[in-house]
Amino acid sequence: MVMTEPQSAPPPLAAPPALAVRARTALRVLLVLVAAAVWWVLYRSLEPTAKWLTYRVLSMTAGSHLAAAVEFFIYEAPKVLMLLVVVVLGVVSAPCAAPILVVLLTYLAGSGSSVPYGGLLLLVYALGHSVLILLAGTSMGAARALIENRKATRALGILRRAAGALVVLVGAYFAYRGLA
Repeated sequence: MVMTEPQSAPPPLAAPPALAVRARTALRVLLVLVAAAVWWVLYRSLEPTAKWLTYRVLSMTAGSHLAAAVEFFIYEAPKVLMLLVVVVLGVVSAPCAAPILVVLLTYLAGSGSSVPYGGLLLLVYALGHSVLILLAGTSMGAARALIENRKATRALGILRRAAGALVVLVGAYFAYRGLA
């Protein structure tokens, strides 16, 4: 019988240096900006590309029904795909966004606020929601370090309870105001 030494657990992974985390975050932000720029360029080039493909590459006769249908398909199909991507993102974020959005829209409808004021509130909400999603996607290293920090975890627990209490109080205020 051969005796083997008990194997020790592998050493825990060290947290990456702050500079590396910042570099990765900056790279992710840059990639998102580049993707948005590419998306915009593709969208702006749909019509000229559809015309070029239909009349130059496929050599279809201008004014024919077939050429118009092909041009329409080439022009509209990418828009539909872009719309589907946005719809999927909306479905994914709806459970997080819907409760606050419903409260905001209910407040605007019940208070008789002006349309510009309502638009401003919705714009501020959309910007805040987008920033949260962008930060969540680009700062996973920072989030991991924050989760592993005991003081931050304790503070986040307190903050979560305070935010929950605030939501309940705002709901009670709106319920009281609606009944009065």
